[in-house]
Amino acid sequence: MVHSMRLLLGVAVLGAAIAAHVRAEPIPAPSYTPPPPGEKQPAVRTDDAGWRGRRIVTRRPDVEIVLGGDLSGRRSARARVGDDVLKVIQAQDENLLIRLAGREGWLKKNDAVPLEEAVAYFSEKIKRDPESSYLYNKRGTIWSFREQYDKALDDFNTALRLDPYNVAAHTNQGMIWFYKGNYDKALASQNEALRLDARYMPAYSNRGVVWFVKKEYAKALADYDEALRLDPDHVNARNNRAWLFATCADPKYRDHDKAVAEARRACELCFWENAECLDTLAVALAQAGQFDEAVKLLKKVLDFPTEDLRRGQKERTRERLKRYEARRP
Repeated sequence: MVHSMRLLLGVAVLGAAIAAHVRAEPIPAPSYTPPPPGEKQPAVRTDDAGWRGRRIVTRRPDVEIVLGGDLSGRRSARARVGDDVLKVIQAQDENLLIRLAGREGWLKKNDAVPLEEAVAYFSEKIKRDPESSYLYNKRGTIWSFREQYDKALDDFNTALRLDPYNVAAHTNQGMIWFYKGNYDKALASQNEALRLDARYMPAYSNRGVVWFVKKEYAKALADYDEALRLDPDHVNARNNRAWLFATCADPKYRDHDKAVAEARRACELCFWENAECLDTLAVALAQAGQFDEAVKLLKKVLDFPTEDLRRGQKERTRERLKRYEARRP
């Protein structure tokens, strides 16, 4: 099993993999145009209970959050959110608290679209602006999160037809090919993204996953290292590097201490709320002979709501739990 990032949505798709992480990185959106005056916006829910725990996406590519606890922004830095699916921690007045690379930040409710409304919302925007590469890429990331990969691929292909320089769409297209098992096309898409922008961090992490399944472990590790050089707080790259250290078929690359340290850091960055990161740490601990702690983590994974897990993840986790309870890695 390979742990990927979710459509990095903005992404870079590895996937649906995770539901809970968010990154602060700008997303190319050359074709985006602001909504016309009077456009109906998604309904704003003012009650905390109506927002807490919900999945959202942002309406625009340039949405910022205020990092830290100061909602005025006077004492806090700001960060771009990107196109990932976000999870709301709490609501306060007209603001939503989300988490970003180990930090908390506030997002305006009016900038958020509930995930269950997102396909309809962006489909309507596409009707108004059918030449927007950004909008097709955005809707594709939502399809990918739902693991509807054919629909996601159609949208990413359209995004690239409209704008061949849309780096995020190349990366996301590549991860759909990865999910569909076409690793050569997946690799080609990530290579094209990096040809267009050699500093586009998600493509390094995503390409590393492709190299891993192709058993090119040195190349995978090099890509994970570069992704983390560009963004030391990137959850997926750190989680993927931990998986390589814990499970690599070539013993030369296995390092249980590094695997546990990397996986713990990934869990810290996602506030211990990402099922795939917890799963990776459990595997790393079991490989290091620490079965009791690994069992505790897998039981936490089984407590996650279904929507936070990939298809079939609960069944795989139960099977692994039985092995670890029998003290077999």
